[in-house]
Amino acid sequence: MIKITSFYPFSNLLRVTQEFYEDKAIIEMKSLTYDREFEFNYSELGEISDAYYVSDSQSQFGFWLLAFTSLYLIFLHFIYPNLFLIRIGQILYILAILLYITSFFKSCYIIFSDKNDNFLTRIKQTRHNHDLIVKVIETIKNNSEDLQETSSTSPFPDVKPSFEHIAYNNLNTKKTIDRFYENKILGFQKSIVGENVYSIKYSQLSGKVYRGKIGNKDDQGCVLSIGVFLGSFFSGLVFGFSVFPKMAIIYFAFVFGLLAIFSVSFILKFMKQEIVGLYDLNGDIEYWTRTNRSNKEKFEEIIKYVQSRIPGENKEVSSKE
Repeated sequence: MIKITSFYPFSNLLRVTQEFYEDKAIIEMKSLTYDREFEFNYSELGEISDAYYVSDSQSQFGFWLLAFTSLYLIFLHFIYPNLFLIRIGQILYILAILLYITSFFKSCYIIFSDKNDNFLTRIKQTRHNHDLIVKVIETIKNNSEDLQETSSTSPFPDVKPSFEHIAYNNLNTKKTIDRFYENKILGFQKSIVGENVYSIKYSQLSGKVYRGKIGNKDDQGCVLSIGVFLGSFFSGLVFGFSVFPKMAIIYFAFVFGLLAIFSVSFILKFMKQEIVGLYDLNGDIEYWTRTNRSNKEKFEEIIKYVQSRIPGENKEVSSKE
């Protein structure tokens, strides 16, 4: 048995204990908000992949700590300028900045999915558990058939794909590359918050196509977060450390800048983008991507290609529903 324990202090003190036996794994999860225990057999596994992600929970903790600390320092400045309490606010401000910045250092995760691409569990790889993870993967390979391995460091094989589709979000903070091969789609996503690879077999699809438009909630949230962060950062420097001179024109320019950022965030919510999706056999959208005028015609060719590769029995099942 191989035992790996991971601790995530900013996810409600989550502790994950993973025990890997010859034919199955037992996962135990405990935090301040929930406890869970489950197991799966290696025969259920369909894919092992890796991904590089920032610490989202640490980022959120640092973000909100910075926001509340800046309000705290503003309150002390105008209402109760107590030196001891200001020192506490300064310490919390510096701590929040450090937590937020270091949260964007990416960590490697090993992800386990079943044969229907459903997430089962993941392991955060460190220098302490690297060798154990290698042993776990070897054990799983010896007890699982048709196991796929994909890696974000080398997401695509040397085989030339039939088609390639590249999509960006409006702010160009996320890039997605999809390559269409004989029997599956391989995709690679890279953004400021992480890198990951995914695969979708044509045998999972029904042939039905989804077409629609969606707003830019991700872009809106990104711009809004930038505005709150800049506001909190600037306020902390002014009222906690007196870095900038307290001049009316500086305050006016700062407020005007924040209003401009929040206005852009509001507008982005209503800027719709066309999306095209492909349904799986359960009627859920298994794959989707953004399209535009320049690549829309080409993507219609891709859809026809994918539909031609989907097994006939899948289409029959889909037509009966």
